[in-house]
Amino acid sequence: MGDYQVSVDAVQLDGNAAVAAANEFNEAPTGQHVIAQLTVTYTGAEEGTPGWDLSAVFHGTDARQYSDADCMTALADDAMEAPTLNPGGSDTFQFCMDVPPSAIPGGQLSVEPTMSFEDERVYYAVQ
Repeated sequence: MGDYQVSVDAVQLDGNAAVAAANEFNEAPTGQHVIAQLTVTYTGAEEGTPGWDLSAVFHGTDARQYSDADCMTALADDAMEAPTLNPGGSDTFQFCMDVPPSAIPGGQLSVEPTMSFEDERVYYAVQ
C-alpha cells in the first residue's frame, strides 16, 4: 500500500476504556471508540512517517465512513507518535475512530495512503 507493507494486528470494537486509560484528558466519544492496531514496514527509498502517510477509516453499517482524522484522542501507541522510518524500518501503532455503536457490527476497516490519488484502499473484515 503505497510505500508501506501494512498488517492489521487487532481491532478493538469497544475501545472506550482503553482511550480513557491512555490519557485522563481524552473526552468521551460521541459514539464508541474503535481502535485499530497496525504494524507497518516502510518499503520506500527515502523515509516515511506512517502516522501521517496512512489513514484508517471505519465503514459503518449505516453507510457512513468514520475517519481517524475525526478522532481527537491520545492513544497509548498513537499513530501521530510513530517515528520516522528509514527503508526497511517497522513500527506498531494505533488509530482511533469514533463510531455510533449501532453502526459497528458488520462494519469494515480500510487503510489507505493519506495523500494518494492512485493507490486504492485496502479493506479488512472486522469481527
